[in-house]
Amino acid sequence: MEWQALAYTGQNLIRTEGDADLTWDWDFGDGDTATGVSPTHAFVISGTHTVTLTVTDVDGLHGNDNLAVEVLEGPPPPIVDQLASGELFVAGMVSGSYLDTHNSDGVAQSITERESGGRKPKRHSYLEHVWLFDVQPGDAMSLVVSGSQSTSSDGDRMQISYRLPGGNYQTPVITLGTVMAEYIYPLPATTSGEVRVRITDSDRGAGHRTLDTVTIDQIYIRTENSDGGIIVAMPTWGVVSATIDSVNLEWNDNSNNENGFRVERSTDQTNWSPVGDFPTDTVNYVDFGLTANTTYSYRIQAYAGATSSARATTSIKTQNDGPGSDITLTANGYKIKGRQKADLSWLPAQNVTIHRDGGQIKPEPVSGDSYTDNIDKKGGGTYRYKVCMHASPNTCSSEAVVVF
Repeated sequence: MEWQALAYTGQNLIRTEGDADLTWDWDFGDGDTATGVSPTHAFVISGTHTVTLTVTDVDGLHGNDNLAVEVLEGPPPPIVDQLASGELFVAGMVSGSYLDTHNSDGVAQSITERESGGRKPKRHSYLEHVWLFDVQPGDAMSLVVSGSQSTSSDGDRMQISYRLPGGNYQTPVITLGTVMAEYIYPLPATTSGEVRVRITDSDRGAGHRTLDTVTIDQIYIRTENSDGGIIVAMPTWGVVSATIDSVNLEWNDNSNNENGFRVERSTDQTNWSPVGDFPTDTVNYVDFGLTANTTYSYRIQAYAGATSSARATTSIKTQNDGPGSDITLTANGYKIKGRQKADLSWLPAQNVTIHRDGGQIKPEPVSGDSYTDNIDKKGGGTYRYKVCMHASPNTCSSEAVVVF
């Protein structure tokens, strides 16, 4: 309901001599009254209200007049559901991506616990995953999660917490049940910038090794702005495909008030260059002149004047221009006596060079379809692997990430 502040001046209705000796009584027709020449009243209910003014002099003589005031119902507060713009893989086996959490459509993202290293009696299962949000402020904000967890034989519970810009993670605010359900938790109003939402397990006791799974159908931050301020909904990526030298971008226009869309490109997700600004209602673009066999990241945001939406990010690799086919790489990390190891396997089987964190770890090529990397370190760590064809060094797999 829109509050209407209306002022009335009694002198516009009745004029007599000796104004100083008059009393002015107002009845606003909604149960409220006031006195004085120029009161101000706020109506909270829409409709037609009859305002009555009664003026009385010192002898008790009086006169009155009426004014019909129509109070209109204002537009409903704008509500924008701000979706995840990225994710961090910390620990656990992940199926799907943050894009699968954008809609409540049955296509979900799941994370399954992994087992720690060390001696068997002391091992435990654990997981941790983080979704990233680039949010705009509002008068009211809330975190909304639709999710569930598998039934745990060791009593492990999956808990969700959040971190505001520049702060630390809060005490868990949502604990998932074993039946898919929607959970809502209020966030501080006017929050803006990067918000991180994290899910972790509650039990890492020695010997508790059951590998539980959490399923997230949808997760978003809802912003409500009751004063009618501009909020622009974030676009989401549709079908993105690549040729040898181009990428075809398609996106979903989720706003009805944008002036246009801004698209940027990067090869390292750190340094971004503009692709272009596109008019309102544009939903696709083909980016030509790219390098073959290269991974490109794109981010897009809608804008209206000086206000912009959060950014949505996607990545894709252009096709090969040399002999051979793409290489598919998988990597699995584990520990033996506390020492880190990683099993790598690739298809199709062929001679490859193996790279970890940007450097080649063996000077000579490796034949076949598998290799074990004896990292031989203790504790935690994150490693990024890729393999490249020995006969065509520019033909490489996508990166596979191992987290300890």
